[in-house]
Amino acid sequence: MKRSIGLGMAALVVGSLAARAEAPRTLRVREDQRPGAKQLEAGVTAQMSERKSEFWSSEKLQTIEAVAQLRYGLTKEFTLNAAVPFLSREQEVGDDQQGVGDVRVGFELVTWRDVFDFPYIMPYAEIAFPTGDDKKGLGAGEVTGAVGIAAGSTAVRYTHFVLDVRYNMVPDGDSVFSGGLAVIHDLSKQFSVSIEGTIREKMAGEKEYPKLFLGGMTYKPAAPVAISVFVGKEAGGDSSTVAGARVSYTFK
Repeated sequence: MKRSIGLGMAALVVGSLAARAEAPRTLRVREDQRPGAKQLEAGVTAQMSERKSEFWSSEKLQTIEAVAQLRYGLTKEFTLNAAVPFLSREQEVGDDQQGVGDVRVGFELVTWRDVFDFPYIMPYAEIAFPTGDDKKGLGAGEVTGAVGIAAGSTAVRYTHFVLDVRYNMVPDGDSVFSGGLAVIHDLSKQFSVSIEGTIREKMAGEKEYPKLFLGGMTYKPAAPVAISVFVGKEAGGDSSTVAGARVSYTFK
């Protein structure tokens, strides 16, 4: 009898973990935080980057990208996603540009998970269609894609680690590997802080491997709502300052 009760309680705990819906707490590193089965998550992510001109050191180029995102959980382990970006590029020399970027669709699939919901392995892939005007710098001008795999675990219940490796594919350009590591710590059920670091291969004209460091925090004022803010700095790439924010809502 006691054994049956114990097994039932364990199944209930594991089931509740697998069924929960969670909004992402990282900006560049993929984490297994997804809507539950038959649930839809809608959100907006805004990112701003600022860099110096390649020709005029005093000139600053600013890019703001606002991305409308939808994620739908087909099952508790398989999620479909779509993203529609809107870009605004402001520069001191030349014309400013605004418009829709390249629309992206993809999926995330947890192929293995331990009984306690961690560790886990989550491959993912996405494809981007050339909906943005490449002549204005708003798109790639061709179909591009990315494949990757994220692996994560939890230590001492409240601290989470994620390793993310991906390959960005550009048929007529530079296809590059990149990797990232994130550490997320839950201060409470509603508030988390995070640190992310990414590095990617050098592309034509770059002298070193671009590295990005981000700090962030996520607040969940109510169960279906999540608000995140991020700030960081890139070294070795064309961006000097990076900032971002995300608001998401999960329909249950």
